[in-house]
Amino acid sequence: VSPAYLVMAMASVVEITAAIRERRQLRPLVKLTTPVLLFLLWAVAGAFFIPRLMFAHVLVLHYGALGPAFIGPVPSNVRHAVYLVVCVVGCCALAHAVYRLPEAFTVSLLKATKAAGAIATVLIVWHMLALYIGAPFPDKLLYSNPGAAQNQGGVIRPELGIDWSIRRPAGSFSEPSYAAMYICGFFAFVLGRYVYGDGSVLRLGACVLLAALIIAIASSTGIVALCGVLGFVGLQSLRNVGTSGKPVA
Repeated sequence: VSPAYLVMAMASVVEITAAIRERRQLRPLVKLTTPVLLFLLWAVAGAFFIPRLMFAHVLVLHYGALGPAFIGPVPSNVRHAVYLVVCVVGCCALAHAVYRLPEAFTVSLLKATKAAGAIATVLIVWHMLALYIGAPFPDKLLYSNPGAAQNQGGVIRPELGIDWSIRRPAGSFSEPSYAAMYICGFFAFVLGRYVYGDGSVLRLGACVLLAALIIAIASSTGIVALCGVLGFVGLQSLRNVGTSGKPVA
């Protein structure tokens, strides 16, 4: 378990406890995070309870298995569900902190998000150059943990033994799909600043480059998330234009 999860869990407990003590702050927090909490409930049920309820009744083909088997809790699904719980609790705690702390905290948070996203983007582009043209890349340092790093060569479905001539960069992340999802979150951040901010041409250019990078990673998960972000922001902008005549934050 990464120490970062433990730190985030402890900070989240402190923040959520503060929200529970001040109940008037708890209601807007629950209202804001209801869609995420419902998704979390479905994910946990899908990892823990639904497979047990349907055991010996449904045949499925597990990833990497040679043939069908009865549905049941899969260790990787359970582990990712636990990670998801920690991350959602952390997001709820962060939302509460933004709600109650001074504006200076939000400004510093935005600066940290911008810096982290920029660093991650540079590392992924660097890794892409290393995969395609052989540029030097510190892969031995970044992928030194064999239990975390997956598919360092960037080949699509290496178990099939087919060279698709397309490489999937991961940067400092353990797997290309994780890199695509992180960059998609950074894309949503920059797009939000463009749509609801000053409409800077530089931000628009950054959005185009980030979207191209997500597509270049060749992750179906990242592309679906990219379409979801574009659809959400587009519908929200149309809704705001319809109600007030111009986009508002």
